[in-house]
Amino acid sequence: MTSRIESLIVDLAPATKKRQLGSSKISLKLMGVPIVVALMLYGCGERAGTKQGSDKTSAPGKRLPDAAAKYVEIAPGMTSLIAEGKLKADTDAEYVFRGEAGSLLVVHATTPKEDPEVSVYRADTGAKLDEAHKNPTFWIGWLPATIGYLVVLHHIGKETEYALEIEVPRVIHFDEATSSAKIMAWAPPVAPIAYLIPKGMKRKLSAELISDSANSYITIHGLDDGRAILNAQKGLRNFEGELPQQDSILRVHQSAGGGEFTLRLALK
Repeated sequence: MTSRIESLIVDLAPATKKRQLGSSKISLKLMGVPIVVALMLYGCGERAGTKQGSDKTSAPGKRLPDAAAKYVEIAPGMTSLIAEGKLKADTDAEYVFRGEAGSLLVVHATTPKEDPEVSVYRADTGAKLDEAHKNPTFWIGWLPATIGYLVVLHHIGKETEYALEIEVPRVIHFDEATSSAKIMAWAPPVAPIAYLIPKGMKRKLSAELISDSANSYITIHGLDDGRAILNAQKGLRNFEGELPQQDSILRVHQSAGGGEFTLRLALK
């Protein structure tokens, strides 16, 4: 199963930039699409909201977490979480999570009718973070420090259900001598594990996924333009081909059962 971010933004995805939840399973449903994801979620839901502009402690252009902000964490071993709730009229939803310096963060929210705007602030100073993505319903950018961050889902005028996805993939570090990497990890049956392949002089990639889970496969997309290099429809575990002149995102999907997997990569 592809993530909401992967299916809705043509796979613009996150990772940790080399240069420079116990979890529980809950069923989330929005727009008739059920999602089951492992996460640690502290009371997200209908009450996760604040009146827009209600934060009187923040200077103009800044925003600090409101008392109603919900604190969330990505579960160990995973690279994303999904929070679901109800956004009341003229009310924003606020979530706080801890991010690491140099990590690439992607945030996106959906509702049954339209996608609301999202913003990200430093939770310590309230400073708004800049990002390069032109679509205000997505936030894509690099985190400047290892601190808490405030994610704000802005109201759209009417009460509505929503789902918010926060994704922070892992960077792949290739051996300098062999330009290869071997990853042994675990993935749940419903949420892909995302990895960043940094751009470099060597762009021919060889990838092999080894897993006992049925219907396991990998997808690869360019980070900057979201172009599909290997899409989910092919359902392949192996890839041999050229990467674009940009960072790329590789996701491991375990469609049935989940479990341990081995990912072998080599650049030429």
